[in-house]
Amino acid sequence: MGTTTTIILILIMIGLLTLAIWLARALASYPRDPAAHGPGAAVERDLSGRATPPKLGWNWGAFFLGPIWYLFEGLWVYTVILTCLLMLSGGILLPFVMVYSGLKANETLEDARLAHHSVY
Repeated sequence: MGTTTTIILILIMIGLLTLAIWLARALASYPRDPAAHGPGAAVERDLSGRATPPKLGWNWGAFFLGPIWYLFEGLWVYTVILTCLLMLSGGILLPFVMVYSGLKANETLEDARLAHHSVY
């Protein structure tokens, strides 16, 4: 194994460790049961009458397809950003893009649908 390969593997491991620490802190900061903090909190609704999207859900299609999934759903801004990120890094950030896509896809899609039907 060459020096360059070793350095790249170390950088990937550091990135994965950073991602794991960030994810643990992000999940710890969310309230455990928002329905238990008030009488009307269980039926919290947004402007369109739908329940607010869950934070950090999982979407296998977005995980495997990444920017292509965002393009199919009509979220071209995310497609451009993630594709540029992949191209500028030479593909090294592919695992991070896959995990980001898998975690944030449902929330992003629901937010885009709400924004599309909103008066704002």
